[in-house]
Amino acid sequence: MLTGCNSWALFPDEPWSFPRQFQLALSTNLAHIKLHIAILHKAQRDWAGFQRGRTISLPSIPPSNIISLYVDERLPEDDLADFLLSAKRLQRLDIWANNTINVPEGNKLPPLRELTLGCNVKSTASIWNFSQLESLHVPGLHFIQFGAIQPASTFPVLRILSISHNSHRGEDTPEFAEQLGTVIGNLDPLEELSISVRCHLGNVFKAITKHACTLKYLRINDYPPLSIPVSQTTISHYEQFQEACVKLKFLDVAVGVFTDTKSGEVRPFSQSVW
Repeated sequence: MLTGCNSWALFPDEPWSFPRQFQLALSTNLAHIKLHIAILHKAQRDWAGFQRGRTISLPSIPPSNIISLYVDERLPEDDLADFLLSAKRLQRLDIWANNTINVPEGNKLPPLRELTLGCNVKSTASIWNFSQLESLHVPGLHFIQFGAIQPASTFPVLRILSISHNSHRGEDTPEFAEQLGTVIGNLDPLEELSISVRCHLGNVFKAITKHACTLKYLRINDYPPLSIPVSQTTISHYEQFQEACVKLKFLDVAVGVFTDTKSGEVRPFSQSVW
C-alpha cells in the first residue's frame, strides 16, 4: 500500500510510537519513503485541533527515512542527540523551544541543506557540518560563534542567510554589530541576506559589499526601529552598495535616521523596493 508514497507529515496528538515492525519495514523495503516530522508545542497542537496535548516518541521515529524535522517542543537532550546523529538523510532541521543540541566529543551531525535555530536553542559550533548547507537562519550570537570557530570556507555552498535578534529582551552592543559585519563579509557571495537585530546597523553596508553583485533579496532592519543618527559616510557606503546590486529584486532597509542636507529635516533612513 505504501510503495508509491514519497513523503508523510506527522502531527501526532498523543504519545504515539512507530510500531516496531513498521520501523523495520521503513528502513528496508520502504527505504524510499521520506518522512517530514513536526513535533509541535502544546499550544500549536491545540490550535491545530489536537486537544489531548500529547506528542510523538522521538526514539521511535525511523531515522533512516527522515528528511526534515521541525521541533517546537522541549525534548530530552540525549534522545535528540542520538536521533540527529542517526538521521543520515536529514536535510532540513528547524528547532526551537529551549532545546539543547549536544553530541559526544569528536562527533559531528550529518550535513544539512537547511538549518533554523531559535534564539533559545543551545549548541556548540563544532558539532555542525556545514559542507552542504545552503540556507541558514540563526540568532546573531550563534552565527558569530560559528564564524569564530569555523572558517568561512566551512560554508562553501551557503546562499541564504537570515540573522535574527539574540533574545526576547535587551539590545545588542555596537561591538556585536561590528563582529556580525566582519563574519558576513568573510563569506562567499550570498543570494539572500536578512538581518534584524537589536542594535545599530548603519555601518553594515561597507562590510557586506562583496555580496552586492549576487544579492537578489536584502532585508536589513534595526529591531525595534532605532532613532540613531546615520552618518554621511554610511549614506555614501549605502549608495555605493546599492549601485553594485545589479541583481536585486527585493530591498527593505531601515537603519536609523539621517538629516537631509538640503532641507535640514530629520527623516528615517529607510527604503523598500519590490
